[in-house]
Amino acid sequence: MPSPEPAPREPVSKKRRTPADLLQSLWNSGTVTSWANMGAQSARLLLVLPLLLNRFSEVEVAAWLLFSSAVIFSSIVVDQFSNVASRMVALAAGGAADLKPFRAGQKKASGEENWNLLRGLFKGLSSFGLILAVITAIAVGLAGTFGLEGLTAGYAGSDRIWTAFSILIAGEAVRNAFFKYGIVLRGLNLVALTNRWEALFAVISSLAGALCLYLDGSIVALTLVIQTFRLIGVLRLRVLLLWATKGNLTAAGDKLPFGEIFHSMWTPFWRSLVRDASNRGAVQFCTLVFVRNSSAELAASVMLCLRLTDTASQISLAPLKSKIPKFARLLSKGAITKLSTELQKATRLSQYLLVAIYLGILLAGPWMLTLIHSKVQLPPFHINAALLVCALGVKFLAQTMMISAIGNNIVATTGAVAGAAISFVCAPWLISSYGVNGLLVSAYLPQILCINIVPLMAGCRMLSTPPGRYVVDNFAVSWAVFAGGLTLGLYKFTN
Repeated sequence: MPSPEPAPREPVSKKRRTPADLLQSLWNSGTVTSWANMGAQSARLLLVLPLLLNRFSEVEVAAWLLFSSAVIFSSIVVDQFSNVASRMVALAAGGAADLKPFRAGQKKASGEENWNLLRGLFKGLSSFGLILAVITAIAVGLAGTFGLEGLTAGYAGSDRIWTAFSILIAGEAVRNAFFKYGIVLRGLNLVALTNRWEALFAVISSLAGALCLYLDGSIVALTLVIQTFRLIGVLRLRVLLLWATKGNLTAAGDKLPFGEIFHSMWTPFWRSLVRDASNRGAVQFCTLVFVRNSSAELAASVMLCLRLTDTASQISLAPLKSKIPKFARLLSKGAITKLSTELQKATRLSQYLLVAIYLGILLAGPWMLTLIHSKVQLPPFHINAALLVCALGVKFLAQTMMISAIGNNIVATTGAVAGAAISFVCAPWLISSYGVNGLLVSAYLPQILCINIVPLMAGCRMLSTPPGRYVVDNFAVSWAVFAGGLTLGLYKFTN
């Protein structure tokens, strides 16, 4: 007897999204809130920097910009430690049974949060915060002193600069001592929640800084205002984390031993540290050497350009960094195809944003500085363009390195060390002999030549994607747009 035919399935009607649903999705979007956060962080460029450029002397402007370069030497350690630790949190949140780095082809996660592992890791990270605080004080102190000595020599207001620098060191050390709240929030993929509050405090901080300058506040007062809000941010992160996890992290349980955490993260940490120290560290070392060998006017001009490119890079990385916890979960579950699709989409978005801001700096930057009557201008067009081209090449390396780093596998350390060694050895001679050209050659060229396509090849193997196709799909259009803008700039500024 023939079996009866199945009843026809009724079509499933898709529920139309209301404006309220759209707003809710945007409110909870890690990428959108990351952009909002980056935009809020950039409020300092719109509110604080114009007043600073207009009211501070060239020496004080150069010193303020140098503060950021000095902090980078400690953030190299803190950022890489935080990145490795947050990826460990993300893997544990994806159900990993241990903290070992992920290997290609490996599937070791259940998909459910391993709260015992998360709780032990959270409690065990406190000891590392104290170590990072000490490293911060030493690294920032040494780097800043190296650059400020020559800059403030003979300057009547040098005492104010050194006092502001001391406040900066103390604030950064205290903030990094409690770094664990932020990294656990990121690792648990609570990115949107964190971004919303960070954006709010960034705007308030920028308004307070602008008000300080408007009332003729000194560099000491401005530093004190900014650092106060950064320390308040530590308390904010703690409250958010305890509220979001509903007591799961503070429940009874033993913390993981210091040695176990250290052993699990040491290999990815030292590799990423060496790589980042070789990249950002080499650039900042060359910058400090340049400051010691240049006039305050030229040093402030070049450092302003470097500051703007760094800010552009931070903003453009929002589509990638906001999704790293999600990428780590996909990787731990073995969902490589979905990971590859979403990672490449975020990479393209990041590149478009980076190129758009770089072209804005190149083509509109001089006009905007003239508009606000800045005492410091950008370098001449050919120097500005060369610096942005070099920065674009280095950012390509950084983005390809992020692929394998999702699973805490760090590659290209040998090339990074070789490039840094060349930079450190050649920078003093090249910069003292050739000025800005020596800075560009020593800071960027060794990294580009020595690291090359090694991280691209490793990342594409993990994603099972041909390297050539990856570059064409994700970088070709943005590079072509940048080349067109560069050509337009050459015509505009040389005629």
